[in-house]
Amino acid sequence: MAERSEQNTSPETQNGHSCVSLLDVDNTLVDGFTVFTFTSFLLRQKLFRGQSLVQMQLDMGEYQRGKTDYGDFARNVVEHYSQGLAGLSEKAILIAGENFLSSYVKHLFPHTKDLIQLMRKQGKTIAVSGAPKEAFLPMARYLGIQESYLLEAEVKNGIYTGKTKVNMSLDESKKAIVEQISARGFNSQQSFAFGDSNHDLPILEAVSNPFAVMPNSALELIAKEKAWPIVNSQNILHHVKQRIADLDPKHN
Repeated sequence: MAERSEQNTSPETQNGHSCVSLLDVDNTLVDGFTVFTFTSFLLRQKLFRGQSLVQMQLDMGEYQRGKTDYGDFARNVVEHYSQGLAGLSEKAILIAGENFLSSYVKHLFPHTKDLIQLMRKQGKTIAVSGAPKEAFLPMARYLGIQESYLLEAEVKNGIYTGKTKVNMSLDESKKAIVEQISARGFNSQQSFAFGDSNHDLPILEAVSNPFAVMPNSALELIAKEKAWPIVNSQNILHHVKQRIADLDPKHN
């Protein structure tokens, strides 16, 4: 499920557990929903079923109009994404993902590269996102994100089956991954998390240093109640650097 780079070294804390930075992707690191931009790209390459993309867009419309809740939306849009790949070669989609990178990087927020570089100095960077694996892993390598838990369409014998293996858009999937990461051991007091939505709460609540990044209204309310920093592209690096300095015992 996870993609781990070879650059795995992380600073060790006093109790021997590494610090981590848990990162949402869509609308936190990149502008928009990766699953939609990637499927549009695939369709132009004739590597996706047009009717499936139409159905995904209908799913989004129903959610935006309040006709479905988030859970149903997350299940429906991922189901239709997986169906759109049915019968295609995994190798072809992986190659397409590499080719997608040149346009995908244009969706990065101004703060993203510097934020990842900053957080890599603190410990392991881990993406937890509903972005498709084939689309985001090249971006993860580009940014230096060391581990990723992503949407995975099912593959058998090198061919997409049309079913979903892992739907990381769901709250319960994120909770399970956080439990898995926690079982390995990390120092929550020194760790960070970044998300834009109330559906990122599983990662935000797992650490002592959560940041609400250009949050939706639901997360903004929660962040205010919990006194979490609410940041945007213009001030996120300043606030994160200040928090790092506050955590440094040499400055206390």
